[in-house]
Amino acid sequence: MLTGFLLWIEFGTYYIISGNNLIIRSGPMKYTIEIDSITSITRKTDVLASPALSIKRLLIKHKKSYTGIYISPLDEDKFIESINPDFRLENSSSGQTIIK
Repeated sequence: MLTGFLLWIEFGTYYIISGNNLIIRSGPMKYTIEIDSITSITRKTDVLASPALSIKRLLIKHKKSYTGIYISPLDEDKFIESINPDFRLENSSSGQTIIK
């Protein structure tokens, strides 16, 4: 049973941009974030539990969450461009941050 659950997460993790929403799916968990509410996207390397299958991740912060959510799209640059091509990149001590 545990194996089935882990396989569900492994093969059932994906991210969809639909209209003004970013839909994050990871096994039984589903999150919907309004793209207009995204305040920043930061490149991170982290092992915290999240709907991300890699330690190379993007931390998406938005107006409805204090902590944000980690994801790991295959092509980070293309993903960020599809969220908002006008986001700009800033370097900081915590990594590269893409902001509006």
